[in-house]
Amino acid sequence: MSNSAREVRRNLVSLTLYNIPRGFAVGAYQTLFGMYASSLGYSMSQLGGIVSIGSAIGAFTGPLVGYLIDVYGSRIIIILTGLMLAASLATLYVGDSLPMLIASYSLFMLAFYYGQPARMSFLATSVGLRALGRSIGLTSTTFSGSRVAGPALGGLLVTAFSYRDVFLAISLGVVAGTIYFILASFEPLRERGRASLREAVRSYMLIVRPNRVQRRVFIFAGMDRVAWSLWFPLLSAHLYSSSYEESIVGMLVSLIHITQTISLPITGRLTDRIGSRINLAVSELVGATGTALLIFSHNIYVAPISMVFIGLSLGFWIPSYNKIIAEVATHIGETYAAANTVRSITSIPTPYIGGYIYSALASTYTFALSAFLLASLSLYILHMGKGDQA
Repeated sequence: MSNSAREVRRNLVSLTLYNIPRGFAVGAYQTLFGMYASSLGYSMSQLGGIVSIGSAIGAFTGPLVGYLIDVYGSRIIIILTGLMLAASLATLYVGDSLPMLIASYSLFMLAFYYGQPARMSFLATSVGLRALGRSIGLTSTTFSGSRVAGPALGGLLVTAFSYRDVFLAISLGVVAGTIYFILASFEPLRERGRASLREAVRSYMLIVRPNRVQRRVFIFAGMDRVAWSLWFPLLSAHLYSSSYEESIVGMLVSLIHITQTISLPITGRLTDRIGSRINLAVSELVGATGTALLIFSHNIYVAPISMVFIGLSLGFWIPSYNKIIAEVATHIGETYAAANTVRSITSIPTPYIGGYIYSALASTYTFALSAFLLASLSLYILHMGKGDQA
């Protein structure tokens, strides 16, 4: 069962263009949310707690979404996650209490955890495994490119308008992009799973009983998430508390996405040529360097260099991680969802832990711990035995 060349192009174009408003919204949200919470007087530990709650909700429901993708298709889940992203932004327009912030971030994380396996399943079933790395690089480039504008433009807009008005405007943009995707895309041909309670339960069992290769990849993915989630949700708040203005914070975070955007077409091709495992090792090592440099991010000359290393790490990670999951997949939607669930479970306590270490000790300890973990993971994936490679 395969899709025609015309159908493949149609899905590639629709997902590529849909990623423009989605990327802008994600970039703006990730930058503005931390600053907004900080401006309201919430502490780093409270911010970390909000992130942990959102991660927990994604962890408990993620496998079920993988099952739904395999039964009902990836396209409908992509549409639903677009609406979730819009709702997460609109919630911040409605109120600024702690429950409202928790609801907003939870919706944002659900859109992320559900959307990633849906989009990757949509791509894999549309284009096939052979050209998947290149296709991920292409579609992710527009997402990353529009994500560049989110932090910088969002930071500038909040200096002229209120946070709430900016959140509402971006939410409406996501709704428009989701409507376009509904009209332009189609569900790719695939083998349908069975709709039954037994199959839904089985989707959860993949997390606790993966095969040997999947287990190795899941451990790697989970520990990577631990390392990044110690500080990444706190990045904009960290830069803001380091005496940078909102517009400067926005430009610094945008530098991450600029680097990621430039690198993605190259790293996507490299993934198809030299393999996922080597690219993942490079991603971890480069990420460790960028994280270590955050210790000195109060220096305006060091901060941009750190952002470049972080962006390059993400550029290597996106196509290689998504392809290695497809390579070890049994049921593709379930395997993507299971990997993301493992990542979300391992990251439930870490934003709070990172925020607590940051507040109780110093930011240096948070960044140093993360850098050590990332460097260790680079060695882990490189020394994975040949029999365990995807």
